[in-house]
Amino acid sequence: MDITFRLTEGTFNFRVAAIICHQGKLLIMKSSDAPYWYIPGGRVHLQEQAEKAILREMQEELGILPKILRPLWMVQNFYNEDVNKEDYHELGLYFLVDVSDTDLLDRGEEFYAEEEGKTNIFRWTPFEELQDLYLYPLGRTAAGEADAPLYLRNHGDPAGNGYGTAGSDGAPAGHHGHRVCGNADSLPVPDADGFVFPAG
Repeated sequence: MDITFRLTEGTFNFRVAAIICHQGKLLIMKSSDAPYWYIPGGRVHLQEQAEKAILREMQEELGILPKILRPLWMVQNFYNEDVNKEDYHELGLYFLVDVSDTDLLDRGEEFYAEEEGKTNIFRWTPFEELQDLYLYPLGRTAAGEADAPLYLRNHGDPAGNGYGTAGSDGAPAGHHGHRVCGNADSLPVPDADGFVFPAG
């Protein structure tokens, strides 16, 4: 059973996602019935560890078993989904994963995979092109104000404040730019609890 439930105010999701980078590009995906791109991953099952969930999702979506390097971010997203028009409160746990021991890098710049009767499209996208794509999730504050896309960013307020600490890439506290995937050593280091959480 997925950890998701629907109330009159909207739907809650607990989701895991994989940050997969290669030569300055990020792997993103979209399904055949949706107009937007998103980070590969899916919902966590009840009584399932998040680490096991991301490995299961990678097997289901890509047919691979990658290596988890470490957790990167825990972020919460508030958005209205464009297909079903429902309001969502999503808690997302993002992992950096290594796919070098799989055949993923041999599948081309864009490739397709079937999952539960749907066609998923996967694309290696240069970091500098991400800003121009329709890419979910869009970060939102509790007041519903649109924030920057969360594909490579800790979720803070619209100014990018209040989350995490300054990374070794030199980005401000709570905001790590696309360089975090360019070099694994420049990725933000989780805190003592293993994840980046809001300060205060």
